Amino acid sequence: MKSLKFVLAILGTCIGISLTAIAAISTLSRNFAGIAAGSFITIQEVGGNIGVAVAITVVRLYATFIDGYHAGVWVLVGLCAIGLILTFLMPKRSKQKGPRKKAA
Repeated sequence: MKSLKFVLAILGTCIGISLTAIAAISTLSRNFAGIAAGSFITIQEVGGNIGVAVAITVVRLYATFIDGYHAGVWVLVGLCAIGLILTFLMPKRSKQKGPRKKAA
């Protein structure tokens, strides 16, 4: 049963990462797609490393590993909640003026 939970978590993470990358890059023109992809991956990696560093720091503050682990997980949940809130506070994309070009 535990292995099924891990498999589902890994699949969810993989799907989530690929969908956010597609959503972020598809909003730009093709001229900027390479720059956008590189920037997105870089920011994602730096953010992940900062999250791991914060979690490890919280874990090390506690006398027992399990207490620190629980606190570290809750800190990461809080960081995810902050990210979710900031996502909804981001300004909306402006609509293009004039007719759109039809896809060939």
